[in-house]
Amino acid sequence: HGREKKGIERREAALDMIEARERRSLIRDLVRETRVEDQLRLAHTEQREREVRETTQDITAVRTEGSSRSAPDDRRARMQEKLEQIRQKPSGPQRSGPSWE
Repeated sequence: HGREKKGIERREAALDMIEARERRSLIRDLVRETRVEDQLRLAHTEQREREVRETTQDITAVRTEGSSRSAPDDRRARMQEKLEQIRQKPSGPQRSGPSWE
C-alpha cells in the first residue's frame, strides 16, 4: 500500500511539473506576442506621424526665392501645359501619303 501511494505521489508531482512548465511557456509566448504587437503599433504610429509631418510640410512649403509659385503649383502648371498639348494634337489615325484635298 505504501509503494502505491509513493508511486501515485511521484506521478502527481511529475504532472504538476509538466503543468507548471506548460504554464510558463504559455506566459512567455503571451509576453512575446504582446511585445511584438506593441512594437508594431508603435512603428505604425511613428509612420503615420511622419506622413502627417511630411504632408504638412508639403502643404505649408515656403516658396523658393527664384520662384513665385510653390512646388504643387508648379506641378499643376506642368500638368495643365501637358493637357493643352495633348488637346492640340489631332486625334484619330494619321494617314501618310498623297492627300486628295
